[in-house]
Amino acid sequence: MDDVLERVVNSGRGIWNPRVYPVRWPSDTHSPPAKDAIGIYHLHGFVPQDPKRYPFRFPDSGIADAPVPVESLVFTDAQYWRAMGNPGDFASRVFAQALGGRCVFIGLSMTDINIMRCLANYAMETRQDIQTVTANWTQDSYVAQTEFEELSAHFWIREKEQGSSRDMNPDFGTQVLKSVLEDSRGVRFVEVPSWVSSEFVDWWRECFVR
Repeated sequence: MDDVLERVVNSGRGIWNPRVYPVRWPSDTHSPPAKDAIGIYHLHGFVPQDPKRYPFRFPDSGIADAPVPVESLVFTDAQYWRAMGNPGDFASRVFAQALGGRCVFIGLSMTDINIMRCLANYAMETRQDIQTVTANWTQDSYVAQTEFEELSAHFWIREKEQGSSRDMNPDFGTQVLKSVLEDSRGVRFVEVPSWVSSEFVDWWRECFVR
Protein backbone atom coordinates (compact mmCIF):
# COMPACT_ATOMS: atom_id res chain seq x y z
CA MET A 1 0.00 0.00 0.00
CA ASP A 2 1.10 3.59 -0.62
CA ASP A 3 0.61 4.72 2.98
CA VAL A 4 3.18 2.54 4.77
CA LEU A 5 5.21 5.63 5.70
CA GLU A 6 2.16 7.53 6.93
CA ARG A 7 0.89 4.59 9.03
CA VAL A 8 4.27 4.02 10.71
CA VAL A 9 5.00 7.67 11.54
CA ASN A 10 1.40 8.46 12.60
CA SER A 11 1.03 5.37 14.78
CA GLY A 12 -1.08 6.21 17.83
CA ARG A 13 -2.32 9.55 16.51
CA GLY A 14 -5.78 10.49 15.26
CA ILE A 15 -6.57 11.30 11.65
CA TRP A 16 -7.03 14.98 12.45
CA ASN A 17 -3.62 15.38 14.15
CA PRO A 18 -1.02 13.50 12.07
CA ARG A 19 2.74 14.00 12.06
CA VAL A 20 2.80 13.42 8.31
CA TYR A 21 0.06 13.51 5.71
CA PRO A 22 -0.22 12.55 2.04
CA VAL A 23 -0.22 15.20 -0.67
CA ARG A 24 -2.37 13.80 -3.51
CA TRP A 25 -4.13 16.83 -5.01
CA PRO A 26 -3.02 20.45 -5.41
CA SER A 27 -5.46 21.40 -2.65
CA ASP A 28 -3.48 19.30 -0.14
CA THR A 29 -0.66 21.85 -0.34
CA HIS A 30 -3.05 24.64 0.71
CA SER A 31 -4.63 22.97 3.73
CA PRO A 32 -2.11 21.07 5.90
CA PRO A 33 -3.68 19.46 8.98
CA ALA A 34 -1.31 21.26 11.36
CA LYS A 35 1.44 23.87 11.13
CA ASP A 36 4.18 21.35 11.94
CA ALA A 37 2.79 18.44 9.87
CA ILE A 38 5.07 17.16 7.09
CA GLY A 39 3.62 16.49 3.65
CA ILE A 40 4.51 13.22 1.92
CA TYR A 41 4.10 13.76 -1.81
CA HIS A 42 2.44 10.99 -3.84
CA LEU A 43 2.86 12.41 -7.30
CA HIS A 44 2.04 9.18 -9.15
CA GLY A 45 -1.17 8.33 -7.31
CA PHE A 46 -2.16 7.22 -3.83
CA VAL A 47 -3.94 3.98 -2.79
CA PRO A 48 -3.96 3.73 1.03
CA GLN A 49 -4.96 0.75 3.12
CA ASP A 50 -7.81 2.75 4.66
CA PRO A 51 -8.81 5.86 2.66
CA LYS A 52 -10.84 7.22 5.60
CA ARG A 53 -7.60 7.90 7.48
CA TYR A 54 -6.76 10.61 4.96
CA PRO A 55 -9.61 13.12 4.75
CA PHE A 56 -9.94 15.68 2.00
CA ARG A 57 -9.13 18.95 3.73
CA PHE A 58 -10.63 22.37 3.18
CA PRO A 59 -9.08 25.42 4.90
CA ASP A 60 -11.66 25.24 7.70
CA SER A 61 -12.95 21.64 7.63
CA GLY A 62 -12.47 18.17 6.20
CA ILE A 63 -14.37 15.27 4.65
CA ALA A 64 -13.31 11.91 6.08
CA ASP A 65 -14.83 9.75 3.34
CA ALA A 66 -13.36 11.52 0.32
CA PRO A 67 -12.71 9.17 -2.65
CA VAL A 68 -9.24 7.97 -3.55
CA PRO A 69 -7.84 10.03 -6.48
CA VAL A 70 -7.59 7.03 -8.80
CA GLU A 71 -7.39 9.30 -11.84
CA SER A 72 -3.88 10.32 -10.76
CA LEU A 73 -2.51 6.75 -10.72
CA VAL A 74 0.34 6.13 -13.15
CA PHE A 75 0.68 2.66 -14.67
CA THR A 76 2.23 3.12 -18.12
CA ASP A 77 5.20 4.95 -19.60
CA ALA A 78 2.81 7.11 -21.62
CA GLN A 79 1.02 8.27 -18.46
CA TYR A 80 4.33 8.96 -16.74
CA TRP A 81 5.71 11.03 -19.61
CA ARG A 82 2.47 12.99 -19.90
CA ALA A 83 2.76 13.90 -16.21
CA MET A 84 6.46 14.66 -15.78
CA GLY A 85 6.96 15.91 -19.33
CA ASN A 86 4.27 18.56 -18.92
CA PRO A 87 5.57 21.62 -17.03
CA GLY A 88 2.00 22.51 -16.05
CA ASP A 89 1.21 19.15 -14.49
CA PHE A 90 0.87 18.99 -10.69
CA ALA A 91 3.67 16.42 -10.31
CA SER A 92 6.07 18.41 -12.47
CA ARG A 93 5.29 21.70 -10.73
CA VAL A 94 5.72 20.21 -7.27
CA PHE A 95 9.05 18.60 -8.07
CA ALA A 96 10.44 21.75 -9.65
CA GLN A 97 9.38 23.77 -6.60
CA ALA A 98 10.77 21.18 -4.17
CA LEU A 99 14.24 21.47 -5.67
CA GLY A 100 14.38 25.03 -4.37
CA GLY A 101 14.49 23.58 -0.85
CA ARG A 102 16.10 20.39 0.46
CA CYS A 103 15.16 17.04 -1.09
CA VAL A 104 15.93 13.62 0.37
CA PHE A 105 15.75 10.71 -2.08
CA ILE A 106 15.42 7.49 -0.08
CA GLY A 107 16.03 4.13 -1.73
CA LEU A 108 15.65 5.41 -5.29
CA SER A 109 17.83 4.20 -8.14
CA MET A 110 18.23 7.85 -9.28
CA THR A 111 18.25 6.68 -12.91
CA ASP A 112 14.90 8.28 -13.78
CA ILE A 113 15.60 10.52 -16.76
CA ASN A 114 13.03 13.09 -15.63
CA ILE A 115 14.56 13.41 -12.17
CA MET A 116 18.00 13.85 -13.72
CA ARG A 117 16.63 16.44 -16.16
CA CYS A 118 14.98 18.46 -13.38
CA LEU A 119 18.13 18.30 -11.24
CA ALA A 120 20.23 19.46 -14.21
CA ASN A 121 17.94 22.43 -14.85
CA TYR A 122 18.00 23.37 -11.17
CA ALA A 123 21.80 23.19 -10.99
CA MET A 124 22.21 25.20 -14.21
CA GLU A 125 19.89 27.98 -13.03
CA THR A 126 21.57 28.06 -9.61
CA ARG A 127 25.03 28.40 -11.17
CA GLN A 128 23.80 31.24 -13.38
CA ASP A 129 22.42 33.06 -10.32
CA ILE A 130 25.68 32.58 -8.43
CA GLN A 131 27.72 33.91 -11.35
CA THR A 132 25.56 37.02 -11.44
CA VAL A 133 25.74 37.64 -7.70
CA THR A 134 29.47 36.98 -7.37
CA ALA A 135 30.61 38.74 -10.57
CA ASN A 136 32.48 41.41 -8.61
CA TRP A 137 33.91 39.15 -5.92
CA THR A 138 37.71 39.10 -5.87
CA GLN A 139 38.31 35.92 -3.86
CA ASP A 140 37.71 32.78 -5.88
CA SER A 141 37.60 30.63 -2.74
CA TYR A 142 34.50 32.48 -1.51
CA VAL A 143 32.82 32.00 -4.88
CA ALA A 144 33.67 28.29 -4.88
CA GLN A 145 32.40 27.86 -1.30
CA THR A 146 29.15 29.67 -2.12
CA GLU A 147 28.57 27.47 -5.16
CA PHE A 148 29.33 24.32 -3.16
CA GLU A 149 26.86 25.25 -0.43
CA GLU A 150 24.11 26.18 -2.88
CA LEU A 151 24.62 23.02 -4.94
CA SER A 152 24.80 20.56 -2.05
CA ALA A 153 21.26 20.91 -0.77
CA HIS A 154 19.91 17.46 -1.67
CA PHE A 155 20.67 13.94 -0.43
CA TRP A 156 20.43 10.45 -1.95
CA ILE A 157 20.21 7.82 0.79
CA ARG A 158 20.80 4.25 -0.29
CA GLU A 159 21.18 0.95 1.52
CA LYS A 160 24.56 -0.73 1.16
CA GLU A 161 24.38 -4.02 -0.69
CA GLN A 162 25.43 -6.86 1.57
CA GLY A 163 26.93 -10.27 0.95
CA SER A 164 28.49 -9.58 -2.44
CA SER A 165 31.75 -8.48 -3.99
CA ARG A 166 30.34 -4.95 -4.09
CA ASP A 167 31.26 -4.58 -0.41
CA MET A 168 34.91 -4.50 -1.50
CA ASN A 169 34.48 -3.20 -5.05
CA PRO A 170 31.53 -0.81 -5.43
CA ASP A 171 29.48 -1.20 -8.61
CA PHE A 172 31.08 0.95 -11.34
CA GLY A 173 27.74 2.26 -12.60
CA THR A 174 26.75 3.37 -9.11
CA GLN A 175 30.07 5.15 -8.65
CA VAL A 176 29.66 7.02 -11.95
CA LEU A 177 26.09 8.00 -11.06
CA LYS A 178 27.19 9.13 -7.58
CA SER A 179 29.93 11.27 -9.12
CA VAL A 180 27.56 12.89 -11.64
CA LEU A 181 24.98 13.65 -8.96
CA GLU A 182 27.52 15.17 -6.58
CA ASP A 183 29.57 17.09 -9.16
CA SER A 184 26.86 18.51 -11.40
CA ARG A 185 23.43 17.91 -9.88
CA GLY A 186 23.78 19.09 -6.27
CA VAL A 187 22.94 15.72 -4.70
CA ARG A 188 25.15 14.26 -1.97
CA PHE A 189 25.33 10.47 -1.65
CA VAL A 190 24.73 8.87 1.77
CA GLU A 191 25.07 5.11 2.20
CA VAL A 192 23.59 3.42 5.28
CA PRO A 193 24.38 -0.14 6.45
CA SER A 194 20.67 -1.05 6.34
CA TRP A 195 17.22 0.49 6.76
CA VAL A 196 17.14 -0.85 10.35
CA SER A 197 20.65 0.35 11.25
CA SER A 198 21.12 2.74 14.17
CA GLU A 199 22.46 5.41 11.79
CA PHE A 200 19.31 5.46 9.69
CA VAL A 201 16.91 5.02 12.62
CA ASP A 202 18.53 7.88 14.55
CA TRP A 203 18.31 10.15 11.49
CA TRP A 204 14.69 9.16 10.94
CA ARG A 205 13.72 9.90 14.55
CA GLU A 206 15.51 13.26 14.46
CA CYS A 207 13.62 14.29 11.33
CA PHE A 208 10.16 12.86 11.90
CA VAL A 209 9.59 11.85 15.52
CA ARG A 210 8.93 14.64 17.98
